[in-house]
Amino acid sequence: MSNRGRVNCASYLVYDLKIDWTWGAAYFESKLIDYDLSSNWMNWHMQAFEIWYTNPVHQSNKYKAQDFIRKWVPELSGTNDIEALIPWEFDVPEYVKPIEIYSKWGRAVNLIKKVD
Repeated sequence: MSNRGRVNCASYLVYDLKIDWTWGAAYFESKLIDYDLSSNWMNWHMQAFEIWYTNPVHQSNKYKAQDFIRKWVPELSGTNDIEALIPWEFDVPEYVKPIEIYSKWGRAVNLIKKVD
């Protein structure tokens, strides 16, 4: 998993889902094949206490994650680029809507919709 992916995952877990950062650090410790004790725990600690929020919708758009999303989320395999990024906005029938749509995602969603 790339560093960008790790940061995005940590930010989403800590800021959006409100899960304790130590749980994420422990989980990554058990799963990563390139795990390093000091960098893993330090990075999770830094992400948990930094003011910087990594918006998953913005990051997906900025780094053109549509193909990655379609590959790993089979329900979205037949979507266009915009639907792949914000499927809940288009009522993609195969896709279960998020439990909560975070208000923090609004600006990124609006920017993506303007591209359409």
